[in-house]
Amino acid sequence: MLTYEEIANKLYDNDLKVDALRTLIKRLRSKLRVNIIETIPKEGYKLIVSPKPTH
Repeated sequence: MLTYEEIANKLYDNDLKVDALRTLIKRLRSKLRVNIIETIPKEGYKLIVSPKPTH
């Protein structure tokens, strides 16, 4: 699991707001054919090793 802050630090030198990160994750999910990103409420995101098919 990666926290919002860890993702912001790695990608944007901590210059990324949580709402902007959520928007980026939403756009990424719409492009993926499998559901590999799990939201951990109020913490961050986790990649799922065994992806679940999307609808």
